[in-house]
Amino acid sequence: MRGDVASGWGRGGKKLGIPTANLPESMFADALREVQTGVYLGWAQIGGVSKKSVKAVVNVGYSPTFVGAENREKVVEAHLLEKFENDFYGKEMRLMLTGFLRPETKFDSFPELLEAIHKDIENSREALDTEEFSVLSAHPFLQVSFSLSCLGQT
Repeated sequence: MRGDVASGWGRGGKKLGIPTANLPESMFADALREVQTGVYLGWAQIGGVSKKSVKAVVNVGYSPTFVGAENREKVVEAHLLEKFENDFYGKEMRLMLTGFLRPETKFDSFPELLEAIHKDIENSREALDTEEFSVLSAHPFLQVSFSLSCLGQT
């Protein structure tokens, strides 16, 4: 998937302390129809921000634990496993899902959801370090030309 990072609902970073980079659901409505809801692991690349691919844990779905505030459409929310100094709203994110961790689940409480997310992060980090998944960080889809002009320099 590829698209400009959009503002989310403030749930990941503000409510849970786990920020996400969101791709606009309108761009992927048709493509996501066939994608099973759940948590995936993969690689992301942020154009003009990072020269390398970064590990990601990605939720594809409706966020059912947020009762009354569930997503009306299936959305893509990526938590990048690397800290960035600044936000990157409006920058192009390329996202490649490489493995499925678990189905999307409605948890009875936010502490249960947080526990599952932290386990997803740990499992993703470990899996993406294996050769089977680490080689995918160099996939041509994720290789975006990075130049100083992207940073406003010449």
